Amino acid sequence: MQALALWQQQQGFSVKDADGILGPHTWSKMKPLLGKTTQQQSSTPSSVPMHACGAIAMPSIFTTIQFSVSKEIAKGASESSYNFTRRMIREIDENPDIWYQNFVKTTFLGVSFNDPIYIELANLLKNIETKFINTYDPVKRNICTVRQRLGITTDSFSGGRSEPTAAIKSMHLFGLALDVNMMGNPFIQNKAIRHEKYTQPNGVDTINDLLANADRLFGVATIRFQYHLSYDSYFSINSALTRYFKIMNDDAMLQQALNTTASSEWKSRNLAVAKAKIQKDLDTLATALVRWTKRDQLRNNGFLNLSKEFVDGMVAGGLDWGGAGYGDMMHFDMRITGVGKKIHDAISKS
Repeated sequence: MQALALWQQQQGFSVKDADGILGPHTWSKMKPLLGKTTQQQSSTPSSVPMHACGAIAMPSIFTTIQFSVSKEIAKGASESSYNFTRRMIREIDENPDIWYQNFVKTTFLGVSFNDPIYIELANLLKNIETKFINTYDPVKRNICTVRQRLGITTDSFSGGRSEPTAAIKSMHLFGLALDVNMMGNPFIQNKAIRHEKYTQPNGVDTINDLLANADRLFGVATIRFQYHLSYDSYFSINSALTRYFKIMNDDAMLQQALNTTASSEWKSRNLAVAKAKIQKDLDTLATALVRWTKRDQLRNNGFLNLSKEFVDGMVAGGLDWGGAGYGDMMHFDMRITGVGKKIHDAISKS
């Protein structure tokens, strides 16, 4: 019975449905596989080639491992992550002990996770990865080619989390979230945050203040940053910011902008003063987005380096993009799909 329950989990059954019983639903999944060889069911199928960059596609069957969350009470929380997650999991009629025995250490698009993820997220990502491969390299099925086509530049993803960071009630604690290209896609918060030695400015307000400065310099009107915009709108905003920052390195273009601007504020500045103003704006944004040591990257790429193809594919596959919902540009989770929706609904009511 235990072996059958494990097989059910590996086929994407919920923890509740992975009961070790060979019922009609289980049989309908198992019957087509009986004629296949055990080699095809291995954890690293021989049909998946190892590519020049050293990456392979996700396995067809996952090996589950144990994961645990912190029993300490995080700053700003009223209970430990351990108690909180167990309470939420019981709320959806699942067993917390079984839940945390069903985590997976795997890859996605050939990139490893820093920490394991829940098996249902792994199964969802496997389906998304397969669709990406079928779309962007259907013949050679080279995972490295697909990753490069989608603009994935990171060496690792953030998966499960033993304690919260920005969000106290995080989907990472349940293994139902991943962060992608983390340094290039910051969390843009709509509030100022007081730290021990400094105050982190409001990210949304900072971006909009900088857009206003850029608009006055260039004589344009850029849409303002807010939550619940489209990818194309965020891309447009990001392009306006990077244009503003990059002009610091082009004296001729900056001087031309100063000569032709209708803004008295900018016309009164010489080249050196204008550069200092833009640099100060970049420094302020780096502080607001916690990217002080990545200012060159912020200047060149802004706050968004995920491709539209990648974001659209992740959302079409059943994941919610935090960039559109609440400014977490790196973040995707299962709040709209399957057991993830049940957990998120329970969190919302708690």
